[in-house]
Amino acid sequence: MNELIIRLYNDDTDYDRVNKIVFDNFNHSKEKGVTSSNTFEYVCLLDNEVIGYIVITKNKNIVRNQDYYLIDYVCTDVDHQGMGAGSKMLEYVCEKAIEDNISYAKLTCSNKRGCAFHLYEKFKFEKYDTNVYRRYFK
Repeated sequence: MNELIIRLYNDDTDYDRVNKIVFDNFNHSKEKGVTSSNTFEYVCLLDNEVIGYIVITKNKNIVRNQDYYLIDYVCTDVDHQGMGAGSKMLEYVCEKAIEDNISYAKLTCSNKRGCAFHLYEKFKFEKYDTNVYRRYFK
């Protein structure tokens, strides 16, 4: 099997492929040209083809005075699922968290994406007994 490579997302070269992956996994489009100084987008490559996408945002828990990562959009191209891209991306994020002195990482996962639960547990993410609430203003 060819090696999976993780690198920073490039809006100019990766957008179309990532937009398709995001749409196929989450049924909505990715906005082009949106950046933030504390958000980092990565892609997973196989033979120079983008097959995965992940977003991490570095945040500060001001009560505990700890930096943490919020992980979003862990997704793999539907034709490449089960090939280790999700594991490779989470492995990369965990290594980066240690380098960046991050205290913890968190993510949410819809029940519709139950196949991802095993992946998150493999990387020692613990499921909390909470509810997630969301309110839209636009």
